[in-house]
Amino acid sequence: MEELLQQQGMPAPSLAGAPAAAGASAAAAAGDCEALQRRPEYEYLTLRGREQSSLCIAARANLAKRVELLHWERSVDGHYKTKGGKRHQALSRIMVAEVSFDQTYALFQDKVRVCAVHLHRDTAKNSKGFAAAHKAWWPKLADILKQHRVDVLCGDFNMALTQTLPRLRGLGLRIETAAVHFWRSLEGAPCLDSCGIFVLDRPGEYSLRWPLSAVHDKDETGLLFSGKSVIGDREYRNTSKAEAPAAAGASSSPASEPKYWRHSVNKGPGKPYHCYYPKKDAREHLKDLLTPADDSRAQIQAKAEEKQRRADAEARGDKSLCNTREVLLFRAQQKTLPVETVEVDGSWHGGAHYPLMFNVRMASARSKEKQAARGTAKKARRAQRAQEAALQGDAGAAAAAPQQHGPEQQAPERHRERGEQSDSDWPAVGSGRSWQAG
Repeated sequence: MEELLQQQGMPAPSLAGAPAAAGASAAAAAGDCEALQRRPEYEYLTLRGREQSSLCIAARANLAKRVELLHWERSVDGHYKTKGGKRHQALSRIMVAEVSFDQTYALFQDKVRVCAVHLHRDTAKNSKGFAAAHKAWWPKLADILKQHRVDVLCGDFNMALTQTLPRLRGLGLRIETAAVHFWRSLEGAPCLDSCGIFVLDRPGEYSLRWPLSAVHDKDETGLLFSGKSVIGDREYRNTSKAEAPAAAGASSSPASEPKYWRHSVNKGPGKPYHCYYPKKDAREHLKDLLTPADDSRAQIQAKAEEKQRRADAEARGDKSLCNTREVLLFRAQQKTLPVETVEVDGSWHGGAHYPLMFNVRMASARSKEKQAARGTAKKARRAQRAQEAALQGDAGAAAAAPQQHGPEQQAPERHRERGEQSDSDWPAVGSGRSWQAG
C-alpha cells in the first residue's frame, strides 16, 4: 500500500510513525494515485503496531463499533545477515483483537476475535540457528488461540503455511482452512501464496477456490499440473468470474478451467511447493493444507441426512419435523477478486500478497424474487459509486494523507472506537515485545 501512496508525487510516509490511523479511507489516502481514487471510500477502525512494518487488524466503521487489543507479541527468534553483511533481528509477531459489531451475525454473534500473525521466514523454514524458535512458536501460538478463544486466524506463515493445520490440530485445536491462493510461474510451475485464513471451533462446509479434489495432475485444472499452458495471457488474467477447479479426472474444457495468475517465480506471492517446510512430496503438502477435519465431515453428513429426512416427511405429508430444531451447519465460501483490485497500472508490485476473503453463507429468509431484486439494487449502487468516483477523479479532487502517530517499535493502541479522530493523547501500550490485556 505504501508503494501505491508514493506514486505520482505522493510523499513517502514518515519513518517516525505508522501510516495507519483510525478513520483512514483508501481513496483519501491515495492522493493523486488514480488506481485508488477509482475505488469506493470506506472508513475503517484500525489497530497496528507502531513501527515501520507491522501487523494490522481493521474493520469497517459502518459495520463495527469497536476494535479492542487483547494480545500483542513481537519475539526475537534469532539474527540473520543481509546480502550487504548487516546483522538484523529476526522478528515474528502475533496480534489478537476483538471486533464488536452493531448487530448480531449468525454463528459469530455480535463479536469476533481475530488473530493476525507474521512468522519470520527463517523460523518458518527451521533454518540453522532457529531450531529453538521454530519448535516453540507453534505451542505458543496454540496457547494464545486457546486462551483468547480466537475465531479467525490469518496472516503470513511464510514457508510453514502447509503445516498450520497439522501442527495446530495436533495441539488440540479444531481448525479449518477458509482461504488460500495458488498461482503458476511463467514457466508453468505450480506455486502457493504463503498467506492463509483459518477458522477455529466451527466445523462445517468450507468451499475453497481450490478444494481437495483439485489435488491432481491429470490436466490444467489440477494443482499439481506443471507445464506451459495452452491458455492465453488474457484468459489467465481474467479471474473476476473464474470457475472453481473441476474434480480429479474432469476434462480440461474452458468451462472447467481454473484461471491461475502467472508471475515470475521470484516475484510472485509465495513460492513453488518444493520450497515449503518440511521437505516432502507436493501432494502431501497440499493434503495437509486442504483436508477438512473429521468433525466437519460429520457435520456435513448430519446435515445431508436431516435434509433427506425432512424431504421424506414432506413427501408423506408428515409435519412432525416442523417443530424440531434444524441442524445448524457453518458454511464458508472463499471469494476471489479480479486482478484489477491488486495490480497497479497493469503490473504486480513486488512483495505483495493476494487479498484473501471468505463469506459466511447463511440461509436467507427472502424469497427468490426479493433476492433477485436485492442483487439488482446492489449492482446499481456499485455502478453509481464507480461513476461518482470517476467524476471526482476527473475533477482532480484533493485528498488528505492519513495521520501519522506513535514512535517506532511500540505496541498497538488499546482500542479504536467509532467517532474517535485523534490519538495523540493515547498512552503507548507495553514495550513492543509482549503485552496482554487484563
